[in-house]
Amino acid sequence: MLARRLATISAVLGLIAGLIAPFRVVRVFTANTGEGPGVLGLWMIVPIVLAAVAIAAARTRSAGLMWATIGGVWGFVIIGAWSLGTFFAWEALALLVAGVLHLVAVGARWRVLLVPLWLVAGASALCPMFLAVDAMREMGSHGSLTVTHAPIIVYGSWLWAAVVTLLGVIELISRAIPRITPAGGRA
Repeated sequence: MLARRLATISAVLGLIAGLIAPFRVVRVFTANTGEGPGVLGLWMIVPIVLAAVAIAAARTRSAGLMWATIGGVWGFVIIGAWSLGTFFAWEALALLVAGVLHLVAVGARWRVLLVPLWLVAGASALCPMFLAVDAMREMGSHGSLTVTHAPIIVYGSWLWAAVVTLLGVIELISRAIPRITPAGGRA
């Protein structure tokens, strides 16, 4: 019970850090360029929403949801390392602590082995999002705009698809295996 409360508190601290970050971004952009981040600033919504989802996930027994949101924030920090990402590093650290405390609270047992996969799924989920945004921009331009994708975004999209498929297969297999109760009977 205490671990779950501490996980929620840590996730709330992550959200607070995420809500402070846009003010720092605007301050730095204004000091360096004389204007705010512009359209780039809309991407700051992603880690803030993910932190809010992490708070909700900390209240559940789902290790997958918790670690996918943590992976999403870490993916944002890493992919945006030379622009917006580093401003959200404190949020990512607080959510990482919340994730570890959440694992302790739910007693995830064998599902702890899936945490790296959920982390990668969350981190690489930004890549198909980038591809989708670029595709919409290209379609909306009626042929006047051609978008070339960075190879890491294409590879990251394939990685996301592979990891999500693997997690789905693992889930199907785990549901097909009969559960054995401690008394020796089937659950």
